[in-house]
Amino acid sequence: MAFCAKMRNSKKLEVDIAAKDGLEVHFYLPDKTAIYYPQGEFTAENLCIAAALHCNISPLCHNLFALYNERDQIWYSPNHIFKIDSNVSLNLNYRMRFIFTNWHGTNENEASVWRHYPKKRDGYDKKQNQEGTPLLDASSLDYLFAQGQYELVKCLAPVREPKNDQEVHEIENECLGMAVLAISHYAMKRNIQLHDLPKDIGLCTASEKDRKIKWKKTESKSKNSDKKGKSKDEWHCFSYFPEITHIVIKEDTVIINNQDNKSMELKLSTPEEALSFAALIDGYFRLTADAHHYLCSDVAPPLIVNNIKNGCHGPICTEYAINKLRQEGSDEGMYVLRWSCTDFNNILMTVACSKMSQYDSKCLKQYKNFQIEVKKGRYSLLGPDLEFDSLKDLMKHLKGQVLKTDDVSFTLKKCSPPKPREISNLLVATKKALEWQPVYHLSQLSFHRILKEEITQLEHLGRGTRTQIYAGKLNYKDDNDSESYSTEKEIKVILKVLHPSHRDISLAFFETASMMRQVSHKHIVLLHGVCVRDVENIMVEEFVDFGPLDLFMHRKSDVLTTPWKFKVAKQLASALSYLEDKDLVHGNVCTKNILLAREGIDNDCGPFIKLSDPGIPITVLTRQERVERIPWIAPECVEDSRVLSVAADKWSFGTTLWEICFNGEVPLKDRTLAEKERFYGGCFMLVAPSCKELADLINHCMNYDPNRRPFFRAIMREINKLEEQNPDIVSEKSPSAEVDPTLFEKRFLKRVRDLGEVGCSELVVAPSKNYGDSGIKLIMEYLPSGSLKEYLPRNVNKINLKQQLKYATQICKGMDYLGSRQYVHRDLAARNVLVENEQIIKIGDFGLTKAIQTDKEYYTVKDDLDSPVFWYAPECLLHCKFYIASDVWSFGVTLYELLTYCNSEYSPMTMFLKMIGPTQGQMTVTRLVRVLEEGKRLPIPVYQLMTKCWEQNPSDRTTFQDLIKGFEAIIITL
Repeated sequence: MAFCAKMRNSKKLEVDIAAKDGLEVHFYLPDKTAIYYPQGEFTAENLCIAAALHCNISPLCHNLFALYNERDQIWYSPNHIFKIDSNVSLNLNYRMRFIFTNWHGTNENEASVWRHYPKKRDGYDKKQNQEGTPLLDASSLDYLFAQGQYELVKCLAPVREPKNDQEVHEIENECLGMAVLAISHYAMKRNIQLHDLPKDIGLCTASEKDRKIKWKKTESKSKNSDKKGKSKDEWHCFSYFPEITHIVIKEDTVIINNQDNKSMELKLSTPEEALSFAALIDGYFRLTADAHHYLCSDVAPPLIVNNIKNGCHGPICTEYAINKLRQEGSDEGMYVLRWSCTDFNNILMTVACSKMSQYDSKCLKQYKNFQIEVKKGRYSLLGPDLEFDSLKDLMKHLKGQVLKTDDVSFTLKKCSPPKPREISNLLVATKKALEWQPVYHLSQLSFHRILKEEITQLEHLGRGTRTQIYAGKLNYKDDNDSESYSTEKEIKVILKVLHPSHRDISLAFFETASMMRQVSHKHIVLLHGVCVRDVENIMVEEFVDFGPLDLFMHRKSDVLTTPWKFKVAKQLASALSYLEDKDLVHGNVCTKNILLAREGIDNDCGPFIKLSDPGIPITVLTRQERVERIPWIAPECVEDSRVLSVAADKWSFGTTLWEICFNGEVPLKDRTLAEKERFYGGCFMLVAPSCKELADLINHCMNYDPNRRPFFRAIMREINKLEEQNPDIVSEKSPSAEVDPTLFEKRFLKRVRDLGEVGCSELVVAPSKNYGDSGIKLIMEYLPSGSLKEYLPRNVNKINLKQQLKYATQICKGMDYLGSRQYVHRDLAARNVLVENEQIIKIGDFGLTKAIQTDKEYYTVKDDLDSPVFWYAPECLLHCKFYIASDVWSFGVTLYELLTYCNSEYSPMTMFLKMIGPTQGQMTVTRLVRVLEEGKRLPIPVYQLMTKCWEQNPSDRTTFQDLIKGFEAIIITL
């Protein structure tokens, strides 16, 4: 522009970009020198925090800034790692990246912008601005001014394109105004009088080169103005920030997904630009929608990730921390962890505590703040000298301590972590952003009433909890019909009828209908209304063609693919995320409450599901009815249904995801109510799917601590991440599912070859194989006396202790040989040790034997089928991991069998069942793990050697070579 004020000492305004080894962070403030890093490894977030400290930017405004590479025109995401050495020469600018229009509130034509401020009972605090608190602090305001001045002087400030001469003059006047503002600010900062200004301020005279460049730009704009006016595409709103669920980055492409499972793909020039753009969306999302969530793990700020793990808030103010404790009951010992609003090295712990009034003996609620210092990655409570490596370790230590302040003492009990979409001073709001859909309180019931003449009841479909379910028809008048001429139409519906004998819970039934009335989501069943027919209360819902998901998965289990299941899981998570955003609880998520609107097996569209209503709320169910819902019902709701919260839906989602993985299989289906209760009492988990990442997600959802369960937005992000990173995940199949016969044959022949090459006399060999009409047959060495389990009971009088220990030595030699070849047997027991004669035994039955990869210490089993659980070590039962040390454990059990002559009255199964009580199936494993963790073992006839086999930790167990030496030493003494 013609008007461009320039300081005579303009070098102070310029960012020095001279090449220099290492990394430099430059600033726009004239009195701030660059920070130089000659070497080391730093995240962009760490560099930004150091820059914020250098410029006195507060932790509250710190997330408005980022690092910018002016040469490459790239913004760096917070988790970007800079590896600096002598070969690196990098200059970065510390800039405010996230800027909101009308942040100053002076433009009456645009919505004003502010930070949320906590409401009091009678509205906002009268001392505060009616709309909230200012967006920027003083230091951030100074920095933004310096940044804007730099851009104006360098002609980098974006200027709108004028449409006519009048707008040209308006833009010139605006630029002149900015120049005057810069001059005035300069004079005020230096306390210079007006008559002295000409000595320091002058006008910039454009050079011939600058005028030529400007002329070319203007000419180019003029030539393209007509084309742009005709071909310019209209902008369409894809999604508001609160509706975005997650972002996926594929090289140079960014895929943005929203709550309706719609996505928008943007292809950028480079992968670096893709990361930069994703970080932009992610940053604005945290500023406007959810301060404690990240949309994409590829650009996630490390501090936010750690905050989520530790249940710690960002720098929320004290008023919000206290309000949060009040909303959650203010139980004594409840606390909020939050970063300080003023100090990057402090975490504040706001605790609810009580003090007895000295006047009326009443208990007065108080809130105390404690300071946690963070220095060089170490955490310590201000006062005591103890330091810890992590915030988690510090809080674990403090929970067992009595804290005192003034005349109040208390014990820390429960942490109150961040919740999804929680309002705080971390969020920036506009009037438009506050126009949320109203949510009715359950005390204000709201639903459409349907007359009994408008419904027709058809065939009976089944029953729910205290309800009967029928197909039906709903007759209605089209809204477009005129009053003089109306056409009756009918649609197929589902009728959920509450039996008259349950009229005492009618209000709860209507509360469910009122909740369903509030929601509108494509993956949630539509509620038409409620009908009162004589003494019956009826919920009228849309009819979904293919019925419950669990029944469909049972019927079609052979054709269900992993992508199909992922789509179902994503759609369910999308519906539950929508409910979570509205702070609504479903309370009965399971596959039988998921209805299938489209099968999606034989076409490219995939399945389409709808989450049905929860039926009778669990708040009115009896305790027995709640126990029957284990493992779908969250553990905390079994004893007290009043604690029902959104966290309960996350537990139910984990169980439902397990059902989807296993084709609608019912978890704990053969368990008694008492066994189900003990399952929760022992904090046990369902059998994990073979995919580790999927198993981890299920376990995170089914965390016994409700506060540790992830947000549904995070669940959706992890599901998509899992699907992207594991495109070849094999679908979970039942044990009877077919396996590719060619793959089985290859594994079978390899096992035959290995066994045929055995060079150990203590192992049964497989000399050859035969291809018969019915398949491949394995020809094994014949041992006439059968197994030890059959042989020992018949020969009790012939076999003495010395011979038993010789047998044990031979077993150890055979197992030591297998271990040296990196094999785990996995089924070592007396039944699989064969007898050649009175002196010689051999290990046989290698049906479960697996090879351990050379770079690992264990083998992970994908199924448990008929695993010999009473011979298994704890790590096999808990994690399906088999070490060579796991065979040592099994040998200890086999040695017990050997020394008891395989007497069925003292068999391992009999003895363990005496410890754990009558049981079956999965409950057997959970109980067995419990007694083993308690240190209970089989009787120990050869004490020292057997105890070494049964150490809890695999690395602490003895080896087969040491056992051989031990037995040989004992045999010599006999």
